[in-house]
Amino acid sequence: MDQTNLIFTAVIGLICVVVILLKGRSKPKSRVVVSGLYIYPIKSCGAISVKKQKIGKYGFENDRKWVVARISDMKFVSQREVPKMALIQPVLKGDVLELTAPNMPKFTLPLAGINHDNKSNVTVWNVKYDCYDEGDVAAKWFSDYLGQSVRLVRQTDQHARTTGEKYQLPGQDNLVSFADGFPFLLASEDSTAALNTLVHANNKDEPAFTFTRFRPNIVVKGTAPFEEEGWLAVLIGAQRFYLPKLCVRCPMTTVVPESGEFGTKEPLQTINKQRNKRFCQNLTHDVATYGQYISVGDGVLIEEQIQPNTVNTRFDDSDE
Repeated sequence: MDQTNLIFTAVIGLICVVVILLKGRSKPKSRVVVSGLYIYPIKSCGAISVKKQKIGKYGFENDRKWVVARISDMKFVSQREVPKMALIQPVLKGDVLELTAPNMPKFTLPLAGINHDNKSNVTVWNVKYDCYDEGDVAAKWFSDYLGQSVRLVRQTDQHARTTGEKYQLPGQDNLVSFADGFPFLLASEDSTAALNTLVHANNKDEPAFTFTRFRPNIVVKGTAPFEEEGWLAVLIGAQRFYLPKLCVRCPMTTVVPESGEFGTKEPLQTINKQRNKRFCQNLTHDVATYGQYISVGDGVLIEEQIQPNTVNTRFDDSDE
């Protein structure tokens, strides 16, 4: 073999080695990743943990699609008044929700709903919305468990509830289901651990709690404590979300999900005193995300955030 052939063979061999090394090189991992996804089909009832979830125009598909309302005034009922709603546990089985609760028979609720022509209305935070009443059988099941006369209602296909005008984004639908105010809520495992530390510094005997107290849809890990409070826009996987407002917390954070009972004054007391009443981030979504999915393990890319040493005006009280 002459010298030219030797050089050619050596170059080809070197190229092959480089290609193999490049193929074997793993892509850089995101510092922050999605560690959990949750939907709450019936407002104020139990969560369903999912590995992958479809995004709809109101938020996650089937999230807060139903709400329980008192017959007397058709205002929504929540764990704020009836903490044992936390023990109504939905399970997804094909195209139905199977509901269980202590000392109650199972109740099956089609994801498509029971009634499609029995119009009613429900009041959520002092605003009245059209809805479908899911009938007497559903009403009896919930009334028997809750010990008061209630109806189960479902949002209509024309549901047009929107986020508050102050937080609406141009070019977006700004729609929301029967969630309190925004389509999604994001919590950080790392910030929850830091909040536990603050609580235990005040009272070392206080029981530990997890992010389930805050009923998030999206849970992330890999953040610095409370870092997410400064995020303004993120990509989760390939889907864009906006973060217009921190979540002002209420007494529902003191309900222990496992027991369906109010616990101590924590973590709300510490949130009020040391986090200016706020914990977790509300999210809205880009219309381009409709029909797309995000999954546990997706990376979180922070596209826009409040710059260091900038006053975080999201801690003022002007929105209350």
